[in-house]
Amino acid sequence: MKNTMGIKFNIVSEEDAYQFLYESNYFFKIKAFCKNYPKYIQTNSSKKGQYINLEFAYIKELSTIDAIFRKIVLDMVLDVEHFMKVQLIRDISENENEDGYTIIDSFINTQRPYLIDEIKSKSKNSYSNELINKYKDQFAIWNFIEIITFGDFISLYEFYYSKYENQYNLKGKLLPVKCLRNAAAHNNCLLNKLVPPFSKNIEPNKAIMNTISKIKYMPKKTREAKMKNPTIHDFVVLLDVYCTVIESSKTLNYGLTRLYDFFHNRCLKHKDYFENNNVIKSNYDFLVKVLDFYRQKLYNVCTEQKA
Repeated sequence: MKNTMGIKFNIVSEEDAYQFLYESNYFFKIKAFCKNYPKYIQTNSSKKGQYINLEFAYIKELSTIDAIFRKIVLDMVLDVEHFMKVQLIRDISENENEDGYTIIDSFINTQRPYLIDEIKSKSKNSYSNELINKYKDQFAIWNFIEIITFGDFISLYEFYYSKYENQYNLKGKLLPVKCLRNAAAHNNCLLNKLVPPFSKNIEPNKAIMNTISKIKYMPKKTREAKMKNPTIHDFVVLLDVYCTVIESSKTLNYGLTRLYDFFHNRCLKHKDYFENNNVIKSNYDFLVKVLDFYRQKLYNVCTEQKA
């Protein structure tokens, strides 16, 4: 890191860096965060290809922030999944045209003909094996959603609401949530590539773009540029879905308070590390404005309902 990459150890010593990599992380993973920093490009310089004024402390802190962020994302998705299941079961129970069984048969026959065999093949190694063995020949919505993957649940959710009206506008929003959830669940770095070119080209969700266009003092160019980043885009979509489907005010308040504390407190613990990195600062500022916008939006709704 020091001789080839130009990374410095003025804040965190080489000995402490070694201990951190030995006990808490590994080189390949922490190196990923270097992508957020510029390199010397002069062809006649001995420093060509090395990072410019990059301290090990900077990427160590960024990796720590990333780890906390992944855990928050996973908790948010778990809440979203739970309340989507609550909504789906409630709507089917109140639907005179559904009995809880036919929707599953229809979904499997038209969308997932292989799914039952997959479920049965996994039954021996699943925590849900008793549930699978008990209902394997006649699944109903209330037991079926307990044994399928999040991806299959999203497909079932969208299948049902393609036939019946949905009180929420989640069109085009669940795939980004799934992608972000999978990345976090597989412990992939989320904040390691804040500069283009990104890992993939995406088409930002139009409904989300329209919503955040109402944020004051945020130029259109800034909004469009930041939402081209898959991680930034998918997190903003997750935040929107979270604020939409979580019907428990206690759960919603806890989740948003945790996010507020993360962005307004934990992320600023070593803010001096990032003072000279406009990429990290601008993405942080963007997400803070988006979070504060959604929190204020919900506050206004609650105030109107009380009035």
